[in-house]
Amino acid sequence: MPSNARDADNGFILIFAIAVCLLLAVIGLIAGRSVQSALRETRTAVDIAQARALADGGVALGVARVQSDGDLEPVVCGLPRAGLVAVSITDEAGKVPLNTQNRALLLAFFSGLGASRDDAQTVVARIFDYRDADDVALSGGAEREAYAAAGLAFGPKNGDFESVAELDRVLGLAPAIRDRAKPHLTTAVAAGGVDAAAASDVLLQIVAAGAGAGGFTASFGDRPDLPAAFSARSTRTFYRIRSIGVAESARYVRETVIARPRRPGETLRYISWMQGELDANDEALLARGGSAPPC
Repeated sequence: MPSNARDADNGFILIFAIAVCLLLAVIGLIAGRSVQSALRETRTAVDIAQARALADGGVALGVARVQSDGDLEPVVCGLPRAGLVAVSITDEAGKVPLNTQNRALLLAFFSGLGASRDDAQTVVARIFDYRDADDVALSGGAEREAYAAAGLAFGPKNGDFESVAELDRVLGLAPAIRDRAKPHLTTAVAAGGVDAAAASDVLLQIVAAGAGAGGFTASFGDRPDLPAAFSARSTRTFYRIRSIGVAESARYVRETVIARPRRPGETLRYISWMQGELDANDEALLARGGSAPPC
């Protein structure tokens, strides 16, 4: 074979070899990145699973505190090489019962959230129409025909709310008011009022403002009295436990409502068990984690 031909063949082979090497390098780079991505995803999944386990363990801690001494103070503690747990406990009697027949309480509550008097009356009427068994709309309310006219495939439940999240299904509630209301509502308690001793300062301010209580200043430790018609004493039965597990960068919120045994022979019951979402109160609680003692 002439040398020129051999040189051409050798040059082609060299170019081909370089191209193959470049291709393999690219494949290797892609594979490496894929492996790194897979490792990151695996690490994230492990962190989430660990955070979830910590949150569920925090619920057990909250239950133990409720059953032992009824201490409702928030708890923030750490587990070596595991992560952080933050637990808050609230007596559900310190919230507004969504299934109450106390119209005046609901009216004051939604007025205090910022709804006009007329809008608050409409909200209350629609909540009652959603719950009651008849098809007769209250003034400002909404029954099945109104839901159908709004293009909705569902209508009023004609039964009590089973969760606060059901408020989303009530026709015509302004999202801003609805979302502000949810943290202060409960379906666990059927009492006609709120236990002021268990209620948050924020809720007392809302109801006091809606009831027209004047002169209240929102200074630290200053709590308004609820009107007698809005008050109820807690049975110390229903508690909401909110637990946050933190593992590396992962956070998981577990929220549950429990019914504490009231008589000998009764066992503790879980009314609800759900995944929650972080809010401003959670962030404030977690901020205490820097000096958290061991669990």
